[in-house]
Amino acid sequence: MKQFLFLAFLFLHCSIFAQETFDSLLYNSDVQVNFESDKHTLDEKAISILDSFSMLYAGEMYRFTIHAHTDDVGSDEYNIQLSGRRADALKDHLLSQGVGEDLIQIQYFGEQLPIQSNESESGRQANRRATIKAYDVIELQWLTGVVKDEESGEGISAFIKLHSKTFENHTKTDSSGQFKIAAPAGEVVGLDIRAKGFLLETKMMRIKPLMSIKPIQLPMPRIAVGKGFSLDRLFFEGNKDVLKDKSAEIFNGLLFFMQDNDEVCIEIGGHINLPHVKPVTKASWNNQLSIARAKKVHDLLHKNNINRERMLYKGYGNSKMVYPKANEEFQMAKNRRVEIEIIDCSRAVSESDDELPEGTDFSTGERKVLNSRIN
Repeated sequence: MKQFLFLAFLFLHCSIFAQETFDSLLYNSDVQVNFESDKHTLDEKAISILDSFSMLYAGEMYRFTIHAHTDDVGSDEYNIQLSGRRADALKDHLLSQGVGEDLIQIQYFGEQLPIQSNESESGRQANRRATIKAYDVIELQWLTGVVKDEESGEGISAFIKLHSKTFENHTKTDSSGQFKIAAPAGEVVGLDIRAKGFLLETKMMRIKPLMSIKPIQLPMPRIAVGKGFSLDRLFFEGNKDVLKDKSAEIFNGLLFFMQDNDEVCIEIGGHINLPHVKPVTKASWNNQLSIARAKKVHDLLHKNNINRERMLYKGYGNSKMVYPKANEEFQMAKNRRVEIEIIDCSRAVSESDDELPEGTDFSTGERKVLNSRIN
């Protein structure tokens, strides 16, 4: 997912309830070229690099910045001028590739920002550089709302992370629970909400262009024994207990929850996708996979200094599938999950975790499953 970066607002005069859309820039990628000493012309290697880069970014949906630099040979004034000529050389190349002049911004710094020591030739060569960065132009609009206690209706202080397939942003509410956050117009976004004393909550919604000025209401359930939540974006590799890289964010949310609420104890329940068949036995490989996935989350929390005595892990196989007759991938993904339940801490201390046979390895996914679906 690309990280959110404001370079400029074209429409910055938005009040908390204003619904104007505005453009901002989202970093995409960059490319760097280097120069010979006291030169600003592009050699064949630099031209090849820039040609490959500019081919990827033809069109007006991108903006470009150029930053140029020198080593410390020569006077400050001369090096400022030299870095300016280097920036112009890259700009001219972009123009020759059909990029509009109004889509390019340049800055040049002379010798002011070295990335290596100028004491060696290799260091000076590294400092004789210019970088082009490409940014997506993204249409945003303000999303406003209030996070409140589900029981009392009072606003609460909370941390909010907004995410979509292409964008992420975050904010905090004020003391009355109100917030304002930039969101991508026309996209489906998720709002992950975290507040001390409350369960983790995620709300999915589509940001409609110029949507109603009425703030959205985000009620938060208080922590209580028997309540819980699903880690819907905690993804495992097929038939394995190996977490995918994109699970890091939701795992971090669980970790913060445990750190913020240090007297809370939980059961970590693992579930697999095995539809259209009866619940598997406790001793089956498939049930053991669900235990292994719950244990993986348990072990990662413990590795991050969460006390084992605050946690249990259990495997439920396919006995509690959200979609027992799943045929679509989104249904199968819902079945393949880890759930968190708040439990009494005496249970966490006295009750045993589900056991796995000694030497069991679920990191390879080599064991065959009962049908062709991925668990």
